Amino acid sequence: MSEILVGVALGLAAAFLQSLCYIVSGSYVRRTGLPGWTLTAPQRAVMLVPYAVLTWLACPDSLDGVGSAALMWTLVIILATYFGDIGLFQMQKTVEPSRVAPLQAMKIPLIAVLSFFALGHVYSVGQVAGIALVLASAGVLFGAGQRIGPSAWFWLAVCSGGFAVSDVALGCLLAGTRESCGSVLKSSFFALGLTGTGSSLVAVAALAFQRRSRGTLPSVGQCLRYAVPYGFLWMAAMVFLFVCFSLSGVVLGTIAQSTRGLMSVALGWFLVRHGFADLESEASVSVFVRRAAAALLIILAMALYVAG
Repeated sequence: MSEILVGVALGLAAAFLQSLCYIVSGSYVRRTGLPGWTLTAPQRAVMLVPYAVLTWLACPDSLDGVGSAALMWTLVIILATYFGDIGLFQMQKTVEPSRVAPLQAMKIPLIAVLSFFALGHVYSVGQVAGIALVLASAGVLFGAGQRIGPSAWFWLAVCSGGFAVSDVALGCLLAGTRESCGSVLKSSFFALGLTGTGSSLVAVAALAFQRRSRGTLPSVGQCLRYAVPYGFLWMAAMVFLFVCFSLSGVVLGTIAQSTRGLMSVALGWFLVRHGFADLESEASVSVFVRRAAAALLIILAMALYVAG
């Protein structure tokens, strides 16, 4: 029982760290004036060494069971997460941090569709109800604050699509490396380190190309202020989340992670109360109540989905 409680606590910590990530990235796109996609490579490049160390620590004794399929899924994850990050950062130019996390749950219906067609997954009535609640929460968020324009919806689709493909590919990668690694936790860390190291190497190459072609790049000071905190917060969140899944199981872990929407709403209220109008627009109590209701719908949706 104590292990389960520790796991849930780590899941809640992961959700909180992810909510902080959205504030950091929101600060970047709203305060620097740079395109959101320019944060994608720096926040990955600065994490090359930590991800490489994690890969080394979690690497299985023998790589015989890690074949070409694992490499293919790793490449898919790297490419898909880049699209997801670009969509996320571009969306945050006009969407407040308190609405980003709940809106990101739109990837769940996409994951369901991908799993149905690619993996032949069949859904129960409870899971279908959970997916429907995700769509309902998006409807609640639509009018809870400033209007979400067509551009933001487009980038939300890019973000959700990228992360949905990444999640499905991650499931395939974990299934292919679990036997070689010997445990769920070790295979999770190996997958996290492998994909993180690959993404960081691509990011370093992308930054070198941009600098040589005199492309738009954040300054060293902006990287230290935004890219480094975002990269470390996100990696810490993923480590906590994987340990949570190992101790508490995927069901409780997924529900715990889904609370990031509610945490983002609370953090948004905090930002407004303390004068950060450039990050979170002034909103009435009723608007924040609607956002909180949407976040609660996400938690209920996840509970129905994983229990169904």
